[in-house]
Amino acid sequence: MRARLALWHTAILAALLAGSAVLSVFFLRRSNATRTDSDLTDTWSAFRSELFAEREELPTLREATAEALKEFRFNNVAVAVFDSTHTIIGLKRLGELNVVAEEKAPEFDPSLVPRRLGRSFARGPLFLTIPDREGGHRVLSAPLIVGGETAEILVARSLHADAESIEEAAAAFALVAPLVLALTFLGGWFLAGRSLSPVAVMSERAARISASPTSERLPVINADDELGRLATVLNDLLDRLAEALAQQRRFMTDASHELRTPVAVVRAVADVVLSKQTRSEQDYREAIDTVSREARRLSRVVDDLFLLSRADIGERPVHRRSIYLSEVIADSARDVKALAEARNIRIECRLPEDGAPYDGDEDLLDRVFGNLFDNAIKYSIPDSRVLVRLTDDGTVYAMSVEDQGPGIPDHLLGRIFERFFRATEDDVNVAGAGLGLSIARWVVEAHGGTISAANAPGGGAILLVTLPKSSPGGDEREVKEA
Repeated sequence: MRARLALWHTAILAALLAGSAVLSVFFLRRSNATRTDSDLTDTWSAFRSELFAEREELPTLREATAEALKEFRFNNVAVAVFDSTHTIIGLKRLGELNVVAEEKAPEFDPSLVPRRLGRSFARGPLFLTIPDREGGHRVLSAPLIVGGETAEILVARSLHADAESIEEAAAAFALVAPLVLALTFLGGWFLAGRSLSPVAVMSERAARISASPTSERLPVINADDELGRLATVLNDLLDRLAEALAQQRRFMTDASHELRTPVAVVRAVADVVLSKQTRSEQDYREAIDTVSREARRLSRVVDDLFLLSRADIGERPVHRRSIYLSEVIADSARDVKALAEARNIRIECRLPEDGAPYDGDEDLLDRVFGNLFDNAIKYSIPDSRVLVRLTDDGTVYAMSVEDQGPGIPDHLLGRIFERFFRATEDDVNVAGAGLGLSIARWVVEAHGGTISAANAPGGGAILLVTLPKSSPGGDEREVKEA
């Protein structure tokens, strides 16, 4: 990249120099042409005045022309005077002028020097360039009437000096440009190295960063430039990746713990039963009952983990269809009724009379409500009440589940929906793997709603679910959300 940047820098400068050289030659030629035309015009006007003065004193145009050429001083300009028969009646030239001292005018190409005898000079002079290997000549030709006689004055100037100056400038540019480009490449190489040095440091540091927990991050040399902002963004990405890895490790640790416990119980029971050759029927029944209970627990954990894993990668679709939330909530309450009666806990449901029509996944919502009820029953004190409310404010349904348990510490309210999270140390003795509220959050958010937790003013916890209302429909639609 360093070499490419230096080459690009040099190439751009080379293009700019070439463009500047072309424009310089163009404007130099244009300036020389303008100056030459101005000098020719001044010379033509001055010689005309001298010719008029001499004609007033001499009887013929030829004599007046000869005297004017003798008296007039020229600066690198050749002059020729023609009469009405195209005969040269006077000539004063430099060695470079392509006009010879002959009685007849040279055979000029009419397209190069057309005769304008009889035309008024007021209509403007005729400028043209006669090219040759030495740079050519710039010619001004114009007619006039002197003492009643028609004549034409031609003035010419060599362009050899102008062409030579342009060639010298081009040669100087050709000599200096490679040196400038070489210095530019070296400067670009040095500046690119200075600019890219943070990238090299970042690459070296990034190569040392592994997947293991580490606080090592990319260096931020200048937080205000592009590379500094890139390093900051990458460090934020590394922080998120580190947190994701930490969560993954915690998830695997907690999952292993939750799976190991029922497996250990089943293995212990089996070892105890097999330790003696003879066992009573009651012993076998108790052992099988324990194995069955732990197997169901193990099955629930596996099912929950499988559901969450599918939700994480978007493979668990949400099947929406027309349902009534009141019926789903009532069914979920009946499912946990036996668990509530075992602790003498009463579930009180206050539901809308219209049944709360909704467009959602009945199976997933039933799982949400069941988890919320199960959670409230487990943490409520015996001989208490779990109050369930469902309200409709016109745009969303709001469902709250309020228990009369110990509540949730305020600093842990935002974490209770994390997987395997338990609010207190005493929770390890509470049945469940700590996945119910995580599943509830995913299901609610997949329906476009929210779920939150708070503490009731009189004690206990409140779990609040909001679901945006949608028009009920009879067909079943599959929406993939996660």
